Amino acid sequence: MRRALAALLAALALPAWATEVLGHISFPPGMAPLRMRAVIFRVNEGRPVYADAVDGVFRVDLEPGYYAAIASGSGMQTGARSFMVGPGLHGPRLRAYRSPAPEAATAAELEAMLRQDRAVRQNRNEDGNDERMRQIDRANQKQLEAIIARIGWPRESVVGANGAQAAFFIAQHGEADFLRRCLPLMREAAEANELALDLLALAEDRVRMNEGAPQLYGTQLRGDASGKLHLYPVEDPENIDVRRSRVGLGPHADYLARFGLH
Repeated sequence: MRRALAALLAALALPAWATEVLGHISFPPGMAPLRMRAVIFRVNEGRPVYADAVDGVFRVDLEPGYYAAIASGSGMQTGARSFMVGPGLHGPRLRAYRSPAPEAATAAELEAMLRQDRAVRQNRNEDGNDERMRQIDRANQKQLEAIIARIGWPRESVVGANGAQAAFFIAQHGEADFLRRCLPLMREAAEANELALDLLALAEDRVRMNEGAPQLYGTQLRGDASGKLHLYPVEDPENIDVRRSRVGLGPHADYLARFGLH
């Protein structure tokens, strides 16, 4: 009787539209799943919720929407992964790596490069100095090329999540040919869950735009002569949100609204 009452009260505490979401954490080959705690939060709103992962699986009740998850514990860490909650969609799939990552010095180098990248773009917005931004982009690209020659594409298990994300944005802001050459390496990393799919989608769209092909995920905008932003053409726009949800991107209308577009 008490168990039945507890189950009823738990059900009443949840919104009727909430659903149980399963998250999965994979571990390095040969390592048994360790106990980790996942943090799940709705993107741009709401308080985080916590869930303990047992045998690489955690469960959490969520309303439909756009979320992100990350986990840590037992000397392990994961990168963040965004995901949509809705019919036919799976929960977050995280990949654990040892913390600190093996290439800690390389990670620090990449993170310093990204700070410089962001600073010059912030200053550019204030003073319009495009040449200084191009100089930083060329220097960062040269450094990243040297890192790739030494350790391959910087993966999360090698340089940590922050280092891997820094490498992505440095490549994204590099020359078009450099990004095109990096794209197969990014695809391999994403296939191994060493790069977030939403980041890969940004690169896929940028390369397509650079080559004059329509984009898939609607992440790329272009400015006209007056500086007004416009959405670069999208392939099969009717199904754009289906594609976006599969790679952990939120609704396209919400993305466009951030830039004052509809």
